[in-house]
Parts: sequence; C-alpha cells; structure tokens
Amino acid sequence: MAVYLGYLGLFLISFIVLGIFYHNTMRNKLRSLYFLFFAFTTYTLLCNLYFHLLLDAHFLVFYAAQGWFVFSYLLRRGKKQQARPHQESIRPPTSFPVEKEREYVAQ
Repeated sequence: MAVYLGYLGLFLISFIVLGIFYHNTMRNKLRSLYFLFFAFTTYTLLCNLYFHLLLDAHFLVFYAAQGWFVFSYLLRRGKKQQARPHQESIRPPTSFPVEKEREYVAQ
C-alpha cells in the first residue's frame, strides 16, 4: 500500500509541476517547447521498450501525467477548430499604417 501511495504522490507532484510548465508554455505561445519535451520522453520510452530495458515506474507515472496535458490540449484544439472553421476566412479590412496612409494621400 505504501508503494501505491508513493506512486500516487509522485503522479500528483508531476501533474502539478507539468501543469505549471504547460500553463507557462501556452501563455507564452511556446507550444512547440512543450511538445518537444513530450516527444523526447516518448522517444525515451520507445527506445527502452525496443531494447528491452527496464522501465522505472516513476518514469511511467511521469509520462502518464505528461500525456494527460497533451491529450487535453489536443481535445480542446479539436473542439475550437470544429466550432469556427468559417470565421477565420472572414477578416475585417485592415487599415494602412499612418506612414503608408500619408504616402497614399500624397499621391
């Protein structure tokens, strides 16, 4: 039972730390950094499986917490794309910058 609680605690700690990292990367528009990190851990997992190396349970718990954020992001992204596919094609007219407008009026 103590081992189970230890893994549960590790999952929660990983979940909180990855949540902070995920929130900051999304706020700063650095999604590629988070997905690069997820791709690296996936590559590590697949290499360990391919070469029949032992996988530490701590790593699997960390990977599960990380997969949760990636899966939730992909679900939200899919819902946003389905909700408004036609709104992106309709754009309001853009105005000229002040300098360009003055050059246009001068001509």
